[in-house]
Order: sequence, then structure tokens, then C-alpha cells
Amino acid sequence: MAYSRLTAVGSLAAALLLIVSSPAVQSSPPLPCSDGALPTAWPSFRGSPDHTGCAVQGIQPPLSLVWVFSPGGEPAMKTSVYIGSSPAVADGKVFVGSGAGYLYALDSASGALVWKFATGGMIFSSPAVAGGSVFVGSDDSSMYAVTESTGILLWRFSTAGPVRSSPDVSGGAVYFGSDDGGIYAVNASTGSALWNFKTGGVVRSAPTVVSGVLYEGSDDGYLYALSAQDGSLVWKYWVGNRIWSAPAYSDGAVYISSYSYSVYAVNASTGGLKWKYTTSQYIRASPAVAYGIVYVGSVDTNLYALNASDGSLVWSSSNTEAYTSSSPLVTGGTVYVATSLGTILALSAMDGRTLFTYRIGDLMHSSLAMAGGMLFASSRNNTVYAFAPGVPSPATQTQARSTTTSQSATAQQPNQASGTDVPLAAAVLAGAAGVAGAAAVIVRRRGAT
Repeated sequence: MAYSRLTAVGSLAAALLLIVSSPAVQSSPPLPCSDGALPTAWPSFRGSPDHTGCAVQGIQPPLSLVWVFSPGGEPAMKTSVYIGSSPAVADGKVFVGSGAGYLYALDSASGALVWKFATGGMIFSSPAVAGGSVFVGSDDSSMYAVTESTGILLWRFSTAGPVRSSPDVSGGAVYFGSDDGGIYAVNASTGSALWNFKTGGVVRSAPTVVSGVLYEGSDDGYLYALSAQDGSLVWKYWVGNRIWSAPAYSDGAVYISSYSYSVYAVNASTGGLKWKYTTSQYIRASPAVAYGIVYVGSVDTNLYALNASDGSLVWSSSNTEAYTSSSPLVTGGTVYVATSLGTILALSAMDGRTLFTYRIGDLMHSSLAMAGGMLFASSRNNTVYAFAPGVPSPATQTQARSTTTSQSATAQQPNQASGTDVPLAAAVLAGAAGVAGAAAVIVRRRGAT
């Protein structure tokens, strides 16, 4: 009898796991973004002006490597050449900056170099593409505008400090911050100054412009809300430590993370605190917002999913191997994120279980981009990677198109998580309980903090 009962329980568990691993029977979550079309562009940092980090009807794992780009042979501005800029994608091209001070334009289908533009400093700023122009900041204290098609300089705007803030383009203006403590607005066509608001610290956060209001953080510990028209102060909220993340705007709230170890939800109109959730380490990554959930990674190695209304913990997933400075990307019920050890993770947006992993093997601080049915990533080994849906195999790895000029791709064989790694999720999604087993990802559920 005991043997039969164990066999029956094991069969039920196996059936539930099979159900979870089959995309056909999973319930489809609501679309995370307002536009229901398959996106063909990821034109700026976080993909859209509201910086929610979500792509509508994007690709799902497993993913296979399509091409690799590594320029090589270019002198470092400091100790090493690497790519810390996050890719932007528009009109069939991928745009990304590098530690060598170049802005690259690559063919999104093949990874071939279309053009490159040299600045006078390292580029950590992520490009923004709008109106036939590409905008990017440089450590040479400048914001640049170049033509999208050819990379020819249109204008250069100088500040008094490195520009590592990623620009936001809205209403004919380019908005960005500088290490000189200023938040700037310049004319997108001419590069002429519109206004400048001075904060009390370095500004590396990317501005978020929604409905005529600009939201941006500073190292002085404040989240600022300014009039996008004239730069006048609407309100400011103090979090107590530097803010490097881009604010995400959704349903009247601004979500921000900071070096104070915490994630904040602030009323977009008044600047009043709605809720705060504290982790065990500082947070550099920007939050993503989808399905009524705020997703953010911390240096404590956890990816957190928080209820957007009250900040209560929905789930947290610990990789235990590495911290996360990369900002999550959410699409179709999947959260993609990169880690400091060079692993791209795909997790279930609903419960945090691991769906897919791909080990690149090099530090990744930049964030992912998704457009045209492909996922794009960059890493500190001075390399850009492109992935597309497909079951990985040794053959696809050797056949991946590489435009490396001085070194070969270092990507390793991917590892797709199996159904046996997700017993808790199986019980939840199948509407059953009592399925137990080892999990590849630690999933914890607890009340609000």
C-alpha cells in the first residue's frame, strides 16, 4: 500500500511538473505595456520613456546565440576596454557605447559594424534614438548627437563633469544628468541649452519624462520632480543615499531604488511616500514594472518581486552566485536579468522559478534590450551578444555569426532549466499542493516589510 501511494504521489508530481513546463497550458498574464504589437525597437534605456522595462509580446526561452560582436584592437581610456553601456535598438540597428570611447552602430540581424563614432572619453551612458538621431553621453563631459544612418556629428553639448546618465528624448528636447550635479535640457535639433537644474550631487540616474514632468535621482539622496518645460522644482523626496537607478513611472506612481538598500514607491503628483521595501544590500539596478508587480535586483544577490500597490513581497529569487546591477526586462510572463558573473537568467514573472540560463562568463553591469524578436546584451569583455528563440545546441554555438576582430566569443553552452527544478511553481500554477523537491532557484514568500 505504501509503495502504491508513493508511486501515485510521484506520478501526480510528475504530471504537475509536465504541466508547468508546457507553455500551452500556462495561463497568460496580461500584457505589461499599453501597446499590444510586437516591438521592433528598444530606442532608449529601459525601452520606453516611462522606464518600466517591459516589452510587449517579446520572445520566450529557450534562446540560442545568433551573433557576437567584439571590436578589439582599440586603446582603453583607463585600465581596460569594456562595454558598460546598455544597447538601444531601432531601424534594424543596435547602438551601444564602449570603454574605448566609441559609439557603435551594428546591424541587428548579423552584428556587422555599420559605423562607429569616437568621443573623447569612456561611454557608460546608454544611447537614445529619436527623429533620425542618436544621443549619448561620454566621460569627456559631453552629450553628443549624431546621425542615425551614418554616425556623423550633429552637435556636442559640454557640461562640467562626465555624462554617464542615459538621455531621455521627449517633446523635442534631450534630458540628462551630469557628474557636475546638473540636470540638463537641450534642444534635440540644435543642442542649444534650454535649462539646467542644479542638484547637490553627481547625477547618473536616467531621467524619466511623463506628462510634462521629469523625474530623476541624484547622489545627494533626493528624487526630483521638475517641470520638463522650464526645469522648475515640482517636489523632491529624500531617500538618504545616492540614486543611480532610473525612475519607473506606472499608474501615478514613481518607483525608484537606491544605495539606501531600499525600493520606494512615491506619489507622482505630490512626492509623498506610498511604500518602502528594504533589502539587505544597496541597489544600483532600475526597477521594472509589469502585471502590478515591481521587479528589481539587489547587490545582495536577490531579485525581488514586490506588489506595486503596497510593497509586499510576492517572491524573491536568490542566485547565490552573483549580485545584480543589471536592470530586469519583463515580457510575456518572463523576467530576464544579467548577473555580475555573466549569466543571463530567465525567470517566471509570476513565481520566480528559473526557466533558462545562459553563461557568458564575464561581468555584466549593463541592462538587456529586446526588439525585433531578439534579445541583446553587452558585457565587460568588450562584447555584444544577440539571441533569438531556439533550442541551443553545440551546432548553433559554432555556427553563431561572429564579427570579432581580435578575439573569439567566450559564451559557454547554455543550460535550460528542467521541469524538476520547479516543484513549488507546479503546485501553484496547477492549482494543487503538496509537491516537494529541490529547486534550482531559492523562492521565498513572506509578508510585507
